[in-house]
Amino acid sequence: MVLAVSSMSGFGSGGGSAPFVCQSVDWDGTNDYAHRNGGWTSGADTSSGIFSLWIRIDGNGSGNEHYIYATAGYTHMLKYNWQDKWHFQHRNADGSGQMDGTNSPVWGVSATWLHLYWSWDTNKSAGNKDFVFKINGAANTPYNVGDSSSAFNVDHTTTDVDIASANASNDKWDGLWAEFYLDINAPYSEDETLFRDGDGKPVNLGDDGSGPTGSQPVAYFSVREGDSASDFLTNRGYGGNIVMEDSGSLSIGDTSPSD
Repeated sequence: MVLAVSSMSGFGSGGGSAPFVCQSVDWDGTNDYAHRNGGWTSGADTSSGIFSLWIRIDGNGSGNEHYIYATAGYTHMLKYNWQDKWHFQHRNADGSGQMDGTNSPVWGVSATWLHLYWSWDTNKSAGNKDFVFKINGAANTPYNVGDSSSAFNVDHTTTDVDIASANASNDKWDGLWAEFYLDINAPYSEDETLFRDGDGKPVNLGDDGSGPTGSQPVAYFSVREGDSASDFLTNRGYGGNIVMEDSGSLSIGDTSPSD
């Protein structure tokens, strides 16, 4: 597994002189999860991208899976698994191309905000694909990474997208989230400082999430000062809005990573 650093030359900082202030939303772990029927608008199967999210883990439900993001068929997925570890999947439509991984540190319930940063590039030969996962700026090298496939594109043109669950009774997220970002067109990079500043706070990604790369991402869910919790469902990216399922509702969290 190659973790080559990209320079990301020409990319914007996304920030400004004034401190960025965001709010968080609270997923209650029972009936709160969001869904997009039909997949991302203008989605495309691509080989590289970047994901960023701030979370606080309030409950892990020992022995259960807790999904952050999953496409139909789990072709692209990030979850907090039953072993309290992070698991990733990148797959093409027919399953012939795969790169999966699970990181080794164990994470539990904590009052601490964590910044998750994930980047990948599957357009390389077996054993040479790029993959990085960082928590609060520190690389969490995965173990048991499956990379035996030739180069492939990740299937993003699926029929459904789930956020904070995968539509099962025991996999809903319990905790706070802020600043959900997914770009399925960005080149691979290990530079999480595009999203996390030197003080460990969120960077202003711009109103439409184009700050880090200069291009609007497929998904950017952000709640700013004065917004309501339901504003999180409005996608500032180009991929379309999400809706709450199972009669769930979000509330504003009691803290945010910008505090």
